[in-house]
Amino acid sequence: EMVRTLTAYFAEGHVLLEDVPGVAKTMLARALSRSIGARFKRIQCTPDLLPNDITGSSIFNPKTAEFEFRPGPLFAQIVLADEINRATPRAQAALLEVRLESTMNGPDAQLEADRPAVLGALINLLENAVQASRAEDRVRFDVATGGAFVSFKVADEGAGISAEDRERLFEPFFTTRTEGSGLGLAIVKQTADAHAGWVDIQSEPGRGSVFTLYLPESGARDDTGGKHG
Repeated sequence: EMVRTLTAYFAEGHVLLEDVPGVAKTMLARALSRSIGARFKRIQCTPDLLPNDITGSSIFNPKTAEFEFRPGPLFAQIVLADEINRATPRAQAALLEVRLESTMNGPDAQLEADRPAVLGALINLLENAVQASRAEDRVRFDVATGGAFVSFKVADEGAGISAEDRERLFEPFFTTRTEGSGLGLAIVKQTADAHAGWVDIQSEPGRGSVFTLYLPESGARDDTGGKHG
C-alpha cells in the first residue's frame, strides 16, 4: 500500500485503499504527510456530509461586514476520506473536484415505485459517473417528464466504455474497475425491469458515457412490498 500511495502522490492523483478497519490506513497517510512536510486532513464520510463540509464555505464576518472564505479539509496537500462509500454522490464529487449539475424538464410527475430501489439505482448511476470522472470533469443529472415515461439521465465526461464492455455491463459481477463489485449496474437493470422500464447506454471511448433510466409515469406493479412514493 505504501508503494501505491507514493505513486499516487507523485502522480498528483488519488488512491483507493480497501481493507477492514484498524489496519493503519490513517497512520499511513499521516506518516506520509509528516515525512514530506505536507499538511494532512482526515474526512469522516457520512450520509449527511455536505460538499461545503469538504470544500469550505463563505462565512459572514459582522466586524468587517464581508463574507470570508474558510477553506475546508480538501485544501490540505494530503487528504484521507475515510469510508467514502458512505458519502453521497454529491459529496464524493466534491472530493474528486468534479462538478455535479442537475436539471428537471417538464411538469411534475408521480411514480408508483419502490422508492428505496429507485433511489439505490440512481445513486449507483451517479457513483459510477463520479468514479469515472477526472478532476474538473462535469457530471450531469437530468430528469425529464411529460411523456409516458420519466427519464433519469446521468452523463459523465470520463474515459467512455468500449462496445465489447457495453454488452456485458449489466452482467452481475462484471466490472471494468479493479475495485468494483460489478453489482451496481446489474441492480439498476433489475430495478428497471421490476418497474416495466429500461436502461439506455450511450458511450464512446474517450468521450464519456450517458446512462438513462426510463420508468413509466403511470407506475408499475410492485412485487417487492417496498415503500411507495
